[in-house]
Amino acid sequence: MDHDMEQNIDDTEQRIREIEGEQDKLKSQLAERDGTVKGLESSNQELQARLDQALAGLQSETSAREAAEGKAREAAKVLEEKEAAVARVDQLTRQAAAQGDSYGVLGQAADLERELDERTKALAAYRGEKSQELMAALQKATVMEKKSEDEARKSGEATRAADSLRTRRA
Repeated sequence: MDHDMEQNIDDTEQRIREIEGEQDKLKSQLAERDGTVKGLESSNQELQARLDQALAGLQSETSAREAAEGKAREAAKVLEEKEAAVARVDQLTRQAAAQGDSYGVLGQAADLERELDERTKALAAYRGEKSQELMAALQKATVMEKKSEDEARKSGEATRAADSLRTRRA
């Protein structure tokens, strides 16, 4: 009986060691998963910061685009003024021809025509510059929108992975 008791004690001690080994293994796995969750949370925070930064850039680009569009509207207004000046020059020319007062009225028409030419040149230069600025702003905004979408997708994936690990751990 003494020998059986010793055997039982040895078996029990062996089983305790096995259980402690399994417990250590489980603690290790739990620590590993905690590290993974913390890594995913950190990655998610980083992605969120990058997303916030991308959104701020996008808002800046949107403001630039709106400013460029305002300048384009301004250019259209100048173009309308040019068309009105052309009509006025035509009217003065016809009026001068009808009245025979070609010297005074035609001089006014020539002055208006010179002013019109200057404005046309300035408008063409301005429109070319603003058109390039608008295109650059639109391209940059498109790139920022794509980056924002990518960051949002990555952030969502990291959040789902962290939630999944938390669920499995629980």
